[in-house]
Amino acid sequence: MIKLCNIINKSIDFNLRKLLLNSKRIYTISSIKQSTHLPLEFKNKDYYGYKCTNRLIGDVTYNFKYYSKAKDEDVTAIIESGREFYEIQQEVNLSDFTSNYWRTLRVSKPVLLTFNVDKSSEPRMMDSVMGSGVHCKNVSSLDELFETILQYKEHKDLIGCYFNLDNNYDAYLAINKDLFEKIRLSSNSVFLDVTYPYYQSVDEYMKISKIINLVNPHVLRFCNGTLKFLLNTDLQCPLLKEDGTNEDFSMERCYYISEKYNLTVIDSSDNIVISNHNNMEVVVFPRLPQILNKIHGHNNCFGAVIASMTTLSSDNYLVPSSAAISGLDFVSSESAKNANGPGSMLHNMLDSIYNLSMSPDVISEHKTEVKFYKRK
Repeated sequence: MIKLCNIINKSIDFNLRKLLLNSKRIYTISSIKQSTHLPLEFKNKDYYGYKCTNRLIGDVTYNFKYYSKAKDEDVTAIIESGREFYEIQQEVNLSDFTSNYWRTLRVSKPVLLTFNVDKSSEPRMMDSVMGSGVHCKNVSSLDELFETILQYKEHKDLIGCYFNLDNNYDAYLAINKDLFEKIRLSSNSVFLDVTYPYYQSVDEYMKISKIINLVNPHVLRFCNGTLKFLLNTDLQCPLLKEDGTNEDFSMERCYYISEKYNLTVIDSSDNIVISNHNNMEVVVFPRLPQILNKIHGHNNCFGAVIASMTTLSSDNYLVPSSAAISGLDFVSSESAKNANGPGSMLHNMLDSIYNLSMSPDVISEHKTEVKFYKRK
């Protein structure tokens, strides 16, 4: 398990337009309802006072109140009345940690049962998972999935479930909640992978929220990101910022969803953010090479590999998720480096997954800019 320590006395820099943030002035932010439509602006004063209320995205506004005579460039943002994240350093070597988890995955040989994966993506997903040493089986119904779990329970210690959710919302909502609960209690991990189309109605976003509560997974991953989801399901959320691609607010939104649904959340839309509110930790990985988008079904491939790794933990799912994504960061880098055109990408990806699984120490020379944060 990652041991994170040595808190760096440095607050996160929130790059909101020309606002410079560090540790000398503190803003507290409280949300209220208002129907105006004004942009977010910052008007600076030298002494204690109240700022005007400014309109953000959705029906949420913020009152900014500050306490300082400091210069305007010396400020710190505290989101949602006192929430702070500090960058921290891990004691263990990330490459060693990753290689140990990938080695354990191949030795343990867990079973991964998958549901609602498109037929065109299924063979590639299964090749990816089996390349990492995991036995994979796709099932056509959750009744079959539960029966399969009971069969494997007799001779397998580690069983995980990977549920893909694209636009088949009504099929999920028609399933009895008790069946999801039985599956959750009978398996080591339940992983829900959410991909929604660029255009869909508010009702469809609300269905996703209902399905999350219905499935109650251990790990929830958003392939498209969390901003649109929150904009359409939670207008009371205090984190609907104007700059939706800002890394700091992506981290805040990921943590907020982790608190709301009480699970580990992965936001893989831009930089990959993993959050677990139970231990108040957040891990941020760099964005994967966009050339991977040329591989049809690569989101299912990577999601299933992460789901397989989470079977190795029944407590803190952030840790195995981080190990899986660290390995996939290496796989992505190697695949892009050796690409000889779109047709070679799939073979490069599968070869890299297999090589990493068989010889995990190959990752020792791989460098990536991973950041660790903890809520104060």
